[in-house]
Amino acid sequence: MIEKIALGHCHATCVCFDDKAILIRGASGVGKSALALQLMGLGAQLVADDQVILDEQTGAIIAHCPKPLVGLVEVRGVGVLKTPCKVCATVSLVVDMDTAPCKRMPLHYMVEIGSHHVEAIAGEGVLNLPMAVRLLTLYGRKQS
Repeated sequence: MIEKIALGHCHATCVCFDDKAILIRGASGVGKSALALQLMGLGAQLVADDQVILDEQTGAIIAHCPKPLVGLVEVRGVGVLKTPCKVCATVSLVVDMDTAPCKRMPLHYMVEIGSHHVEAIAGEGVLNLPMAVRLLTLYGRKQS
């Protein structure tokens, strides 16, 4: 069964490398913004923190930020900070912070957003998750 993510507003955080957006999903306090900050430290740009708008355009899923939140990221214990941001980016990966991988080498899975299937990974408890996400967006996976 493929999980479906609705178009429109969703509770998530999104960063991108070039035009490859990473949609980070999970419950409040699970570490979405923390992962986004770590990815930004590796060169990602913020698209949206806490709320993301997903649209289907030109054969892709596009993530962008609600206007009142543009260029803002919340850091627990520090507050809301300003940061440069990208207006929109094409969603190429979903990281589910509420789900732990079921084994060392988990099966790849997809989520459905609108009429598109997007690769997803389980992020809960994954060591070196920021670097793994960066490598995945740069080089992809080993083909079986």
